[in-house]
Amino acid sequence: MSPINYKIIHKKIHPPEADALADSYAQAARLALEENHELSRIAVELDSNWDGSQKIRFLDSFQSVVAKSRQYADGTLPMFEKQFRAIQVDVEERVPIIPH
Repeated sequence: MSPINYKIIHKKIHPPEADALADSYAQAARLALEENHELSRIAVELDSNWDGSQKIRFLDSFQSVVAKSRQYADGTLPMFEKQFRAIQVDVEERVPIIPH
């Protein structure tokens, strides 16, 4: 019996682990967006029920937190999800050469 010869095939694959990580970022984005809606609701409620200069100072700071959390939910987390979904890795596969 003669030894088996192999050829090396180079290809790109998308590892399934990358999708699991992408799914976790998508879930985090959904949860962050839900929390952002709650923060926005609280801001509206505070704005309508509170008077005075402290209200203005607090809401100015609070609104920046709401805006940053919205950016995180709408921008940062989905960007990471997209990057994980696009991951491709180079692999080598040994394939036996079968004589005819």
